[in-house]
Amino acid sequence: MKEKMIQTTSFKGLIKQSLNFAESEGLLLNFNIQNNFMVVFTSNNFMKTFDIARKEYKQMGITRRFEDSSGPLGEIKSCVINAVGNKIGILANPKKGVIETKFFIYDLEMDSFMSHDFGRSNFPCE
Repeated sequence: MKEKMIQTTSFKGLIKQSLNFAESEGLLLNFNIQNNFMVVFTSNNFMKTFDIARKEYKQMGITRRFEDSSGPLGEIKSCVINAVGNKIGILANPKKGVIETKFFIYDLEMDSFMSHDFGRSNFPCE
């Protein structure tokens, strides 16, 4: 993983495929793999999901920003994809330095965000 691309390589180090990200999407921060699925998130709160079962990785759905119709939902700290590749769990902070008490789930099939608020005395963690 580089700042703006993910490269898949052979065991000999030969580059087999490059997954490029646009400048507007920001720098790649991290990724998570479960079974045949991968989610990648960026510094500008974009998420991309991939089917990695085949020789060539294939993007699933659209590149999605962590926001709804009311605006940004926060700053992504961590993402995980479920084993069947249809939902993404998201830990986020509402803004720098503030601890979020919500856990978010993005449903790829419905293209919607859900959340659960743990209350002021509890907060989700990795």
